[in-house]
Amino acid sequence: MPTYDWKTTTFAEATAIKAIDSHTYEGSFPADWSIGKVPNGGIVCGNFLAVAKLHFDTTLKAQNQPHTIAFHTDFLRRTQEGPCRFKVTDTKLGRQTSVIHISMSQGREEVVAYLTQSNLHTEEGLSLDTGFELHPLPPPVDLVKLKEDKDDHWERREEMPFASFRKAVTKLQFHFPKAGQPHRSIGDEWVHLNTGEKITNQSLGFIADMFPMPVESFRERENPYDSNDPEKAKKRLAIYWYPTVLLNIEFKKLLPEEGVEWLFSRCKTKQIKNGRMDLELTIMDAEGDIVALSHHVCLVLPAARNIAPRREDGREREKDWALAPGDNGTSRGTNFISLRSEADCFCIDARHDFQQCWDCYSDAHQGKDYGDWPPESDVVAEYKDDCATIGFYSNDTLAYVSTTRTSMPSSTPVLNDGCDDTCGVLRGQIDDCNLTPLDTDEVPKIRYYKGTNYEGSVILNRTAGECVCTVPVSSRFRECTLCLRNYEDKLEVAERYEEECEGLGYYFDRFANVTVEDEDDEDETAPAEDKTDASQVLTGSIVAAASTCLLSLLVMYVV
Repeated sequence: MPTYDWKTTTFAEATAIKAIDSHTYEGSFPADWSIGKVPNGGIVCGNFLAVAKLHFDTTLKAQNQPHTIAFHTDFLRRTQEGPCRFKVTDTKLGRQTSVIHISMSQGREEVVAYLTQSNLHTEEGLSLDTGFELHPLPPPVDLVKLKEDKDDHWERREEMPFASFRKAVTKLQFHFPKAGQPHRSIGDEWVHLNTGEKITNQSLGFIADMFPMPVESFRERENPYDSNDPEKAKKRLAIYWYPTVLLNIEFKKLLPEEGVEWLFSRCKTKQIKNGRMDLELTIMDAEGDIVALSHHVCLVLPAARNIAPRREDGREREKDWALAPGDNGTSRGTNFISLRSEADCFCIDARHDFQQCWDCYSDAHQGKDYGDWPPESDVVAEYKDDCATIGFYSNDTLAYVSTTRTSMPSSTPVLNDGCDDTCGVLRGQIDDCNLTPLDTDEVPKIRYYKGTNYEGSVILNRTAGECVCTVPVSSRFRECTLCLRNYEDKLEVAERYEEECEGLGYYFDRFANVTVEDEDDEDETAPAEDKTDASQVLTGSIVAAASTCLLSLLVMYVV
């Protein structure tokens, strides 16, 4: 079994919770339960379940509802290793079930959850056999032989891919089918804890977040979670981070209080698209009973996003990192590029070279864990993100911002709905561009664009963006959407225009040297606010560096 050079803790230690008062609790996320620098979502869930257990063992003991039967959590922001605080709100206290809300903070609110509690010992009611079974059926198992790695159909995986970066995976011993996974979208496993502990309902939050990652099985010719030849499969595997956006667990069976040694889990994905994927887990015990069901929404991000430093105030960018032009309350931060002129200089050519450049760099470091790559390996991903944030895409349908229109629409319709003053310019520009009106009977479906994170429903190409996303329009989005808050159908369309204009790189308040031709502020200049440190200004040489895949030059040419 592999050994590692970091301090290890048990599950009990990683989920140790202390009460501060009747509704406030404290815990701490150890580093050895992290993915990169971010605590694994499963150990975060384990802490939430521990808080709920302690709360119903003490403050709400009279409810006699010690068991969580449903758990929904939203990961609002990236968490970090170290101390954390939980605040509990008793949302609904009932005879059969109760619901609590828990908020976890580390200087800011980062994760929130709703937990439904009941008593699985006393639960009763109608029960029917639905005849459920997995398709295809997993291979049979002999757990006695499996413990000795002598089972006929299952084989121990000595080390998971990139275990030195994904430390949390070392807490489980994984066994995969000897014949390979049944499909690239499916990951079957038998697992037990490597910490010497047994699996209980409280540790199901962690089990529900440990599985073969389907992205990696689809990207490579060899599935790295087949037992056949894991080293061969790993050679060209570029590392990603898969942060959880939300996670649901329904607890179907109460495990023995002392726990069980083994559980089976099947993970399945239905769609991986535009950096977002769904995951469905079925967790079963040795008797074949369903123990828990879990559903996830996850993102697929470069590992560099995981290890980026956080500010002292909790924000995820360093103080000297730039913000995208038009940072008007949005979360569209950038790393190196902060001016449109810089983006024009670099992104127009480089946008077509990012993927080839990254593949080249990945080939040069075959077989190495991401943590062993030199620091400049993150630069390509960061520049690609910057270009996309400011509206430069390799997809030629979306292309890039080429003009900044400042003229008013030919007319401003009057609908007498109370929002003519704030939404008239938007309505007029939409009419001029022959696009979806705000009062459409049916909001268009969202379309996804290959190779980008852009989602469009009302602005489907760059031509439409150049037409409708003018400075007078963009500067009125916020007031217009506020005015339309009582008109749900119109509000949704207006918000789509705002989001899609920003997604294509149109920011109204910090375009460099834009002259705004407005009925109220004619010929008023809105200068750009240059937040770029001298060390972040780009030169034209970076384009050549990106094109030839010399990533080290990317850092050298940032002057």
